[in-house]
Amino acid sequence: NPMIDGPQSCTADYNYVSRNITAMAAHAHEFLMAIQPERPFLLYVGFGDVHRCGFRSRIGSFCEHYGADGSIPDWTPPSYSLDDVPVPSFLPDTKNVREDLVGQYIAWHRLDAGVGLILGELGRAGHTDSSLVFFFSDNG
Repeated sequence: NPMIDGPQSCTADYNYVSRNITAMAAHAHEFLMAIQPERPFLLYVGFGDVHRCGFRSRIGSFCEHYGADGSIPDWTPPSYSLDDVPVPSFLPDTKNVREDLVGQYIAWHRLDAGVGLILGELGRAGHTDSSLVFFFSDNG
């Protein structure tokens, strides 16, 4: 019991759990197929995108390269050039800032595709017209 024994640690790979949108959709599918269709339910999906995963890490500052090797079958990373991204006026227009923005945009693309997959699973399970979907952020 976590209330008695204290918090338990998660041994899952954070990126797999929160950025692999194919796996996330598969888990949502499994859940939606197991519930009683006439009963209310809560499905909470927590995306790790677009949180940083380490500045200039092996898989990118926003983990934008995670899954680019084909390990996320439902996502193909977009290609943005540094000239493609608008730089907000409150940031300096430098190469480093543009590289950071490109990484974040790629991560947003993966998140957007993931939301689409989850909504698709709701539809396949017949819950489109009877569900409320809330999309919110912990960072505003």
